[in-house]
Amino acid sequence: MLLSTTSAKTDTTRSKPTTKTHTININQIESTKMSASPRVLLVGLPSNHHSVPAEVKPRIEKMLEQAGTEISKAGYEFEYFGAAPEDGSQPLIAKLKEKKFDGICIGFGVRSQPQLTVFFEDLVNAVMKNSVHSQLIFNTAPENTLEAIKRRLPVSN
Repeated sequence: MLLSTTSAKTDTTRSKPTTKTHTININQIESTKMSASPRVLLVGLPSNHHSVPAEVKPRIEKMLEQAGTEISKAGYEFEYFGAAPEDGSQPLIAKLKEKKFDGICIGFGVRSQPQLTVFFEDLVNAVMKNSVHSQLIFNTAPENTLEAIKRRLPVSN
């Protein structure tokens, strides 16, 4: 698809308007834009957080590592960000100012605990204010994070 724009300009030496036509191939722009891997941030409780039971910490760490590998292999640029309620949303805000993300997944460990509801709201509001272009993504476990990402940010391989 071609997009043409015309701009008029007065030639001061001739006092006549001249026009220039610029043609842009939209398909080239779109394919260039889509060729970059979508950047995704998974926000969750740090595995060493005191609210994470000691007996599940190794399992969570292993699942997060596997999820990260699977997500990267699927064509996404992936990062995990451990967010602790006692630190508030400021560390996440700093991260969002440092880097742009196409999608931000707030993990189930934060969303599933009633005592973390205010923290979850703070994280959502931080994303909405500081990364307005990002898709919000929600998983139900590290194992289905890729599925959740694909719902919002499909990639063609």
